[in-house]
Amino acid sequence: MLTEDEQIVLGLRFGRDMTIPQIALQAGLPEGTVKSRLHSALEHMRAELDAEHRAEEQRR
Repeated sequence: MLTEDEQIVLGLRFGRDMTIPQIALQAGLPEGTVKSRLHSALEHMRAELDAEHRAEEQRR
């Protein structure tokens, strides 16, 4: 499950195609924090997709 902060940075990065500096300025965060939240969000999404894939494979 993504946190609200992770959802926000993902939405700005991939939904609005903003750069890290643009997101940092928009959100009032340091660039390092934006990078960290993006990294964390992508890791959480990968884990969720992997778990979903494993569950689907077990159903077959």
